[in-house]
Amino acid sequence: MSSWSYPAVAVPAVVTRAEILAWRDALSAPVRERSWLLVLTSALVSSHHGPETVRTLYELALSESAADKAAAQSIQRRIQETLVKGSVIFGIPPALDTVFELLAHIRSSAPSHLLTKDDFTRSHLLDQPVSSLGAKAEEALRRVYRHNLDEILDVKMNDNMQDLKFLTLDVNYGLNLAQQGVVDWRDTELVVLAALVTQNCRAEVLWHMRGAMRAGWSEQDVQSVRKVAIDIATRLGMRTDKVPALEMVSEDSND
Repeated sequence: MSSWSYPAVAVPAVVTRAEILAWRDALSAPVRERSWLLVLTSALVSSHHGPETVRTLYELALSESAADKAAAQSIQRRIQETLVKGSVIFGIPPALDTVFELLAHIRSSAPSHLLTKDDFTRSHLLDQPVSSLGAKAEEALRRVYRHNLDEILDVKMNDNMQDLKFLTLDVNYGLNLAQQGVVDWRDTELVVLAALVTQNCRAEVLWHMRGAMRAGWSEQDVQSVRKVAIDIATRLGMRTDKVPALEMVSEDSND
């Protein structure tokens, strides 16, 4: 019986505050001014480095704000919503590991600034049937995919993947990505894109680079998010060889 031997994988060094600042500064001015926290959080969590960096991300954002309770809770909401929406791409466990670290930090430093059970952005959905999510999903999907959606639903998905189709449409979009109370559509596209790049996805990166531009971001903005996400992934030992170039985005093709 033969045995396999694999080379040991080096554990990346902990990301420094200076690196986080450099990645933030590499984003285009519009993305940097509005969405840097969401983009970097998504990319770092998706690269399995959320718990190691979330304190620095939070404190950096707090240092650029009024640093009071209202500011602290606003930052927490945006980080947590990034984890909720990003979990569609990178999964629940990395989101939980990251938020546990953030909560431990706030409990030890400023417990009065913690969010409470009243900060439940999807509470209005609790008394609605699951079937009601379809309309919300359709609306959100049409914003992102427009005329490209029908081919994805009818050709790529068709009726051959019903459980994944339900999860993707009704749950991931209707329950999650369609909600704009904390992170709106424009920023949601960047959260999703940053996570997809670090997950080395091809088709989905194309779709969400296109979706980000449809949401109002410029080519320069989208290119900067793509590049920073690749830099983060490379730094943390993640593959990005399947990530397409921005020039490959097509208005008429999903491939």
